[in-house]
Amino acid sequence: MRFDLFLARCLARTEATGCTAERQLAIGVRSVVTEWREKREIELTASGNEVGVRTALGWALRCMAYSAWRTAPGWEVAFHPQAVITSTLPETTA
Repeated sequence: MRFDLFLARCLARTEATGCTAERQLAIGVRSVVTEWREKREIELTASGNEVGVRTALGWALRCMAYSAWRTAPGWEVAFHPQAVITSTLPETTA
């Protein structure tokens, strides 16, 4: 996912070369990134509320990233971090 790769690059750059305030921001963003990565994929059977909460987390992350890195190389207005619904199809036997 392009947004995930962008975040990883920005966080690594900030943690390596940022001032104290930038590194503190990166700590907070990394916390949300970690939670978003763990929760962005959701099963097809999830309730609408569950999908909404996870999508909202992604959009909150996008807002933080926009505020911090919208002028960084690689920022895309098209970043849409909504939850990804996965479906596990039953195996068929022939």
